[in-house]
Amino acid sequence: MSLKLLVNGFFRSGTTILWKILRDSNPSMSVFYEPCHEQIMDNLKKFRQEPFDDEVQGFRVWNEYMEIPGLMEKIDKNHPNSGRGNLFPEKAEDVVAYVEIYDQLKKNCILQTNRWSFCLAEIGRAYDCRVIHIIRNPFDIYSSMLKVYMGQGSALKCLIKSALKPFYAGKAYGIIDMYEFVVRKFDHNYGKLDGKSGLLFKESPFNMFLIVWTLSNYHAIKGLEAIGETVIVYEKFTSNSKRAEKLVERAGEVLFKCDGVLKKSKRAEFADNEEKDELINITEKLGVGKEMRYILTKAAL
Repeated sequence: MSLKLLVNGFFRSGTTILWKILRDSNPSMSVFYEPCHEQIMDNLKKFRQEPFDDEVQGFRVWNEYMEIPGLMEKIDKNHPNSGRGNLFPEKAEDVVAYVEIYDQLKKNCILQTNRWSFCLAEIGRAYDCRVIHIIRNPFDIYSSMLKVYMGQGSALKCLIKSALKPFYAGKAYGIIDMYEFVVRKFDHNYGKLDGKSGLLFKESPFNMFLIVWTLSNYHAIKGLEAIGETVIVYEKFTSNSKRAEKLVERAGEVLFKCDGVLKKSKRAEFADNEEKDELINITEKLGVGKEMRYILTKAAL
């Protein structure tokens, strides 16, 4: 069969709820949670021994991988960015080769990812699949990332994280690792660092995050524009479940039964004017102002 749809978005942008709705709406398909995850093999081996609820999501997310004989071995052999700290794959061609594992399965499939923003066009072209990328307000994402990360671990560990928040914030979801990846990828020290280490940002982990968020979403949007695929704004998307259903079913060519399941955003729009001005002001200083302006323009459509 073949890969029918790829759903991508930055961390905490709503991709997991899309995955869950797509999985429940399309029982004849295999709907995979984060095949991009750099520690997927550790999770799959643990899950195979004893199924568990994901620490962040609160429910089981790896079941589909257990249903296909030999899939784990293929993932272990071909994963493009395996190992702690390798959040983004270095080469698009490695991701395209890895996706072939899923494209050749006996059942049609859907992939939900958080780490493929820089290679969406290559995947779409290679497999002639539908691609959806979702964007969400970066202030809300950063707040959500910190809330999740600071609440993980024992009570003592959480207390230490809280006391040393300026340091630990850079570790949330691998912010420092992601920042150092984009510095390597684009050969540019965003934020005018001296090139020694992203740790110089320890007093402002939000700046590191915003650089990565801006570049990943900018390149995702540009990539999908090049192949005529769909970008979704989280705040608008979640405001009307019937409209969301029609949008995904039209763009993804799959079923998306979200009525009563899709939680409405507290926001009516992507960002208010004050936030837009602040985002532009910060990113201009960090060297990604052009990219941020482009994202804001697209989010307003």
